[in-house]
Amino acid sequence: MFTSWKIKTSDMPVLTNLFGNRERLALALDTTNEELNRVYREREKRLTPPIIVPTGPIQESVMTGDQVDLTKLPIVHHKSGDAGAYVTAGVTTVKDPDTQIRNAGMYRYMLKNKNQMGVHLAEASHVYYIYRKYCEKKQNMPIAITIGAHPAFYLGSLSFCGIDTDEYEVMGGLFGSAMEVVKCRSVDLEVPADGEICLEGYIDWEKREPEGPFGEWHTLYGEAMSYPVATITAVTMRHDPIYHDLCSGDTVKKGSNMMRVIVGISGASGIIYGIRLLEAFKAVPIETHLIMSEWAEKILALETDCDLSCVNGLATVRYDNRDMAAPVASGSFLTAGMVISPCSMKTLAGIANGYSQNLLERAADVTIKEGRKLVLVPRETPLSAVHLENMLKLARMGVVIAPPMPAFYINPKQVCELVDHHIGKIMDQFGFSNTLVKRWQEEPLPMTTSDR
Repeated sequence: MFTSWKIKTSDMPVLTNLFGNRERLALALDTTNEELNRVYREREKRLTPPIIVPTGPIQESVMTGDQVDLTKLPIVHHKSGDAGAYVTAGVTTVKDPDTQIRNAGMYRYMLKNKNQMGVHLAEASHVYYIYRKYCEKKQNMPIAITIGAHPAFYLGSLSFCGIDTDEYEVMGGLFGSAMEVVKCRSVDLEVPADGEICLEGYIDWEKREPEGPFGEWHTLYGEAMSYPVATITAVTMRHDPIYHDLCSGDTVKKGSNMMRVIVGISGASGIIYGIRLLEAFKAVPIETHLIMSEWAEKILALETDCDLSCVNGLATVRYDNRDMAAPVASGSFLTAGMVISPCSMKTLAGIANGYSQNLLERAADVTIKEGRKLVLVPRETPLSAVHLENMLKLARMGVVIAPPMPAFYINPKQVCELVDHHIGKIMDQFGFSNTLVKRWQEEPLPMTTSDR
């Protein structure tokens, strides 16, 4: 169900969870629940560039400078454990500074004061990749946050198209006609002309402040993290706007009856496979219990610009690899299984021969003895006879050996597409529905708000 209510501190009506089920999403595309995936796939390919119009309802009221006051909006403090009030149903639009291609996605914003919000940009998202470009140039990233628009606009922002595709063109395909957009008043971006509210501004390339915790869609709380700060330079809206909200999480704490998966990251090259796996697991309601080896932490610094705190924040629980008394070291701790991605040959050898000298190897040993799913993502080449013998020994025990082989049949344009495809294959092993795998002779399915 979706509901409409009033917030005491604002006269603006609030509509929450408009996209709460697939039937409503199907209605937005004028189709049925059964046909939703097929219709989405077909229309997603019909790229239709937007049309810029002089003005629209979203700019009937304009506030800039000292007139900007986010506290006058009915931004909702959803749950008692949240760090504050959050904008949850905003679509953030940015432009790649090199290609000028638009990108849009949904990200949470924590209200800080009259014109600033903390923002959580998922580290594996296109917008985060674009943000890093601005940081390298020591430039702030212009943003336009649309709060309230046609559901097809939101569905388009969730498309898994490549970073070289303008998602406004995807939205046009979903609409069945070119989307009308207006130029923003304070930044060089465009937003849907018939939207409800737009927050214009920029994300600071340097400034970081605490953000979170927030009860997320996987029904768990993450820890407070140091994330970028967004400054709002203009607010535009209809004369009588409806504020859109998304209550995307719950208040379940760690240790609930939810499905659990142990994620191990060893010291092999290719740590992006572990980071992206944690990101992808966040799209399904499970607990992730993370174990990183000491060398994995060193590889993180060598191969990425991610902070260790950011990786830890992707997991529900993080364990010290030396803590042999951790819950995951016992078979009585129920899990759906374990993935080690990437898996070094040293870790693989320890598991194959039952030699558990750390928590990572002990948790894998427990997973095998309890008859649970164990997936290893070995990263090594060429492979010696010892490596192959160890893999064969594990395969005969029922362990899934899943080296990250590139799937060139998907015609990848970027390395991240190859990574995502492999991550989707791992999720398949656990029966988790995902849109990361591009199935042979099948188009990728759209991920809906309920999936996220």
